[in-house]
Amino acid sequence: MSTTTPVPRTGAASPPVFNLSRAIALLHASAQSGIAFCTPWQPYSAGEGLRTSFLVGEGAPFSPLNGASSDAYTDIVRLEKEFYLRVIKDERRQTSHVIAPGEDWLKIAFALDGGGLARTFAQKSSYEYHAGRVEIYLHPPGVAKTEGVADGRWGSSVSLYVSRKSPRTSTTPAGSRSICIRRASPRRKVLPMGAGAARSRCTCRAAF
Repeated sequence: MSTTTPVPRTGAASPPVFNLSRAIALLHASAQSGIAFCTPWQPYSAGEGLRTSFLVGEGAPFSPLNGASSDAYTDIVRLEKEFYLRVIKDERRQTSHVIAPGEDWLKIAFALDGGGLARTFAQKSSYEYHAGRVEIYLHPPGVAKTEGVADGRWGSSVSLYVSRKSPRTSTTPAGSRSICIRRASPRRKVLPMGAGAARSRCTCRAAF
């Protein structure tokens, strides 16, 4: 569904970059950091998941939380090699945007609540992303995506990322890659889904 996207005005401060590769690097580095894991602010085991601040949460955007919880955050969780889960939760009403560079990942996104989240790819193709939708797309290198809300809530969402370098992809004799899922039609598929929430249980024991 095409729509007019509220992208930042020219001359305004550039939106922060929502970079998946950087989030994965922070996750790997966090295993050797002094961050306290299996806590209310870091509910994962070290090296398995990392919670960082989101746009209007405490601290700089996308900085690891350490010592205090926040009601605006994003998690990156390693499920397997080249296979990650990301959680976003931000219930505050605001006007805010991020820029996500194309990093050649297959993304499966589940919107749990919130609404009016607008996405624009390469400043051309725009649509809105509402609660109750599931979307599958490939974000190729060199294509920047502007994403955000104008006086709205990001809400909660869960996304799965599969690298095109993953063993889950195969190379055809012609050298092109095929993904081991059923191909969708050329039109973008929107699938209904019920309300729910992503949960992660820490595997270590800690006094909460």
